[in-house]
Amino acid sequence: MSRRAAIVAVAASAGAGVALTLSGMAVRPAAAQSDTRLTRACRWVEAEEVGLARAEPVDGRDPAPIAFQTPWLVNAVAPIWSSKERAGAIIEVSFSTDGATWSDPVAITEDGDSGRADRDNRRHGQLVLTDPVRWIRYRTFNADGGAASLRGLAWEYIDANSGAGAAAIDGSGDASPRDFTRADWGADESLRYQSGWEYWPPEYAPVTHVILHHSESANHRDGMIAVRAIYYWHAVTRGWGDIGYNAVVDHLGNVYEGRAGGEGVIGGHTQGYNAGTWGILALASANGASPAPAGVRGIARAAAGVARWLDPMGEAPLDDIPALPVICSHQDVSPEACPGEGFAALLPELRRQVAEVIERNAAPEMLSFIPGDPVATTTEGVSLREGPGLAFRAKTTLSAAEPLVVAGGPETSDGLTWYEVRGASMVGWTAADYLVAISTPGQVDYAVGGMTGPIPDGPDAEGIVARPATRFGTGATVEVVEADLNLRTAPGGEVVATLPVGSWLVITGAPEAHDGGAWFPVDAGDGREGWVSGEYLKPVE
Repeated sequence: MSRRAAIVAVAASAGAGVALTLSGMAVRPAAAQSDTRLTRACRWVEAEEVGLARAEPVDGRDPAPIAFQTPWLVNAVAPIWSSKERAGAIIEVSFSTDGATWSDPVAITEDGDSGRADRDNRRHGQLVLTDPVRWIRYRTFNADGGAASLRGLAWEYIDANSGAGAAAIDGSGDASPRDFTRADWGADESLRYQSGWEYWPPEYAPVTHVILHHSESANHRDGMIAVRAIYYWHAVTRGWGDIGYNAVVDHLGNVYEGRAGGEGVIGGHTQGYNAGTWGILALASANGASPAPAGVRGIARAAAGVARWLDPMGEAPLDDIPALPVICSHQDVSPEACPGEGFAALLPELRRQVAEVIERNAAPEMLSFIPGDPVATTTEGVSLREGPGLAFRAKTTLSAAEPLVVAGGPETSDGLTWYEVRGASMVGWTAADYLVAISTPGQVDYAVGGMTGPIPDGPDAEGIVARPATRFGTGATVEVVEADLNLRTAPGGEVVATLPVGSWLVITGAPEAHDGGAWFPVDAGDGREGWVSGEYLKPVE
């Protein structure tokens, strides 16, 4: 075994909680940086703090490790060093809360397959997620495994602990996995902008593959805190302008929205293969370990959301790869070891679970509603509740074909999706299973025996066929299903172009309600942007 391999092996297998002292190590406190946001970060530069010119063995012994203290608790660290150093360097790092008892050492190598080009021409190690710590201790080795300092070495340390964690955001005590939006996990959207301009504007491509990644974390972490740290590391430290992953999944199965822009937005997770792929990061143990079963189910749920039009058990071409599994891992398209042997062995089971989720939710987001949508109840006696869940008191019951308008939601509780609705003299929450979209507020269309008209009250309402409300997420690619569809400046606004049947459009934002229908902002290509009625669109299959 080479010395380089031995360093990695020792760092991966060292016993937990090894008690070591700081005797003989160079120790300096890191400079503080004031920041009132949920995430703050600072950089510790070796040359400035220690003045180390070169660390070489003395009398055949490796030099003592270097340790420093951070001004506040941190939960993520990563090394950065000069690109003039030969590729293949290793940094061994341990963590401590008190400077006396240290964690297992972790061997960090260069993050060789970045999702995007970095702001500066330097080498970046993998970001390591930790429990909150105040001390960082490290040793550096060159590509041959020999002890040697690395030119320009610095440590970026990040504190994302100030905001809520995943366990605290939901006061209901419900431990079921959740889907968290960027707003939920505390994304500081100002980090995506420089001088008022979006640093990494969204671009879109139809998703053909899902690529699985894993974090460089020795233990399970709170996903909400971890994703804030990763966001800062990608958006600010590396200069990408946003987090590179499209979604992040923790060991409990919670799914966190990643790259801003919605479905189909091109991320920065696999250099050379970002367009047309959806990158999912699993927050789980590194070193080839398998994720927890709940984490696998969360990954399947996240993958199914974008792979619902694909065959998760099949293969498809991607750029220069003629046949790549639709659900694949980072190492399938790159020489990198990510996501490890444990994850790779689970891919067949993951594909099966994705297929199962897709089959169970045949029409996921296509039948959802937005505030302002006119809807009606489908059955007699539907409960109108004070809040989104069965635990809330029923204020009244609704008649069949009761015309309503969506006022809020959706919220998920008790295995149901709930919407706040308003009637002529009432407001409350009801389950989406008992609602259908209608074309005009206060009137319900039906089709029975070739006749159309308002749905009658009572038993005559049985057998109605209501038109479903079609919804598309931001970034979705859709097709025009009617000739000469008007592209307008705003919902119901001035016509700026006509679009022929079969035209492909990209949804660029959230819909708006107008004249009883949903209108979507779209990019029609060739610099043409505007609004179209969702009634004349269908998803590209």
